[in-house]
Amino acid sequence: MANRKTSRPWSTWITTMLTVAVTIGLTGTLMFIPPPAQAVHDDASPILNSPFELDGNAVKESGLDDWDSVLAPIANGVPNPPANSGATFIDDRNNSGTSETSAFFGSNKDIHEINTWERKTSGLSPDKDNITNAYAKAYSVDHDDNPATPKHLFIFFGADRFANDGDAALGFWFFKNDVTVAASGPKSSFSGTHSNDDVLVQVDFVNGGSKSEVQIFRWQSDGNGSHGFLNEIKFASSSGFIVCTNDDTACAITNQGDNTVSPWTYIPKGSTVDSNFPHESFYEGAIDVTALIGDVCFSSFMAETRTSHSETAELKDYAIGDFNLCDISVTKRCKTNTTPVIDPTGTFLTTTLDVTVTNTGFGPVYKTAFEEDITIPDANTGVLACRLKSPIVDDSLAKDELKEILAGELAPGASVTATLECDHTKNRVFNNVTARASASPTGARDITDSYSMIAEDTCEQSISTAILVGKTCDTVKLVVVNGTLQPQVCNTITLKNTSTEKLVKISLVDDPTHAAPTTLITNGELAPGASITPIDHCYVPTATDSATDEPEQANFGNEVLATGEGAISKTSVDDSENIQCALCPPPQSQ
Repeated sequence: MANRKTSRPWSTWITTMLTVAVTIGLTGTLMFIPPPAQAVHDDASPILNSPFELDGNAVKESGLDDWDSVLAPIANGVPNPPANSGATFIDDRNNSGTSETSAFFGSNKDIHEINTWERKTSGLSPDKDNITNAYAKAYSVDHDDNPATPKHLFIFFGADRFANDGDAALGFWFFKNDVTVAASGPKSSFSGTHSNDDVLVQVDFVNGGSKSEVQIFRWQSDGNGSHGFLNEIKFASSSGFIVCTNDDTACAITNQGDNTVSPWTYIPKGSTVDSNFPHESFYEGAIDVTALIGDVCFSSFMAETRTSHSETAELKDYAIGDFNLCDISVTKRCKTNTTPVIDPTGTFLTTTLDVTVTNTGFGPVYKTAFEEDITIPDANTGVLACRLKSPIVDDSLAKDELKEILAGELAPGASVTATLECDHTKNRVFNNVTARASASPTGARDITDSYSMIAEDTCEQSISTAILVGKTCDTVKLVVVNGTLQPQVCNTITLKNTSTEKLVKISLVDDPTHAAPTTLITNGELAPGASITPIDHCYVPTATDSATDEPEQANFGNEVLATGEGAISKTSVDDSENIQCALCPPPQSQ
């Protein structure tokens, strides 16, 4: 169950946290007694309904999460949180406790565009500015105990540093666009650009933690912010190791003890072995992104150090990585309350399908599109062709052909649906689809999800498959065969496809009792409802069906057999008709 904040105002909470006892012992010595550890985190976090401990250490000590739990599994001293968990860990340690080998080069500043920053692969000085690890975790939090209001995006973030011999000036960037660095080079540059609503959290702990500040900026591309491209939206300061804004939308804290456990490998300055965090070496904080910015979706995260608190201070070290908070899901299924339609030719069906893309992330996504993942046409699936019917029209979709179905913003929790028709030769159509979207209006579509249809996503049409054959006696007359008179029996045969699908592989065989069978149709085809009539066939029997000397009692038995196969269902069908034709049929009544 989420932890609950007490009704005490923040000033009281902080005062309680920072209380120290000054005691004069019997010896007259002035003693400084730090507050007990449990007083530091009181409710484990100062944030209402917080899912995460914000208490100045990295180890889970309550029912809430902490870094050791959200970054698990931790193997060989390095966390490896699962993909799509909303957590990231950036390993920026130095080899064997040596100095940093990747840092900012020159006078890079937070007020500058990203693609003007430069990096170097030489040592960093001073050691106090050397980031060893950085981490972040996103949550959707019930911020106000009101089920009727949407949850807020909270981001918890942190970093640890190589040395604690000086004030800490840290920054935490959350970028909407992808931001990376070149793989090599003496002055390799950064790749990526700022977007409106990029967030910078500046955290400063000075004078041994006696003063703390947190300052929140948002990037403003027009340059008209309070500090040019940076627009300050929150600021708070305190006298102590923890600082929060008065509305609890931002908090930061550092560890005050020298034996704060590190769940991952940490080698501080002066050591060559895995160690605990010395005081003021571990930092963590949290921001209510929704309250500060609104709905937003981040792609990258960077922790940084600066020479001083100022937003124009020179940047020193960085640790950067992916932090994809955007997410989409896609489904594809037969449109509700529809069934496949058999084409009039009876050779294929047409199914109407809905492809639905839903924003399942924390912020809006843009340029939502999808693509078919199968070859069209495809013998394995039986798909012949697909057409996009809405929200745009395209009469011919091809494999991996990207189709944008929403150019603008898709809000968190919202969905957009594309309707398409697919022609297919199998009774059910199974298909795969991939959806793509962007975290920003101008960014790459690198937010993806794929879906493979299952039986529950399909729909079927009931196909009737049948063939009907008929046969009537026409005439029996005498013909000369090898110089002798012989009876010749002539029949009229009818054949009809009574299916709702085309029949193929049709065979029609007339098989008299006392004459060789004759194949009249081989590998024939008939459209639904189509007929072949008349089919006349005559034969000379070698005997009558019954031994009789009376001509009026002589009959000639014969059977006709028709077989075929449904073009769609592949169902085999057959029908037959067996009749007796008299040698001397009775006269017809007038």
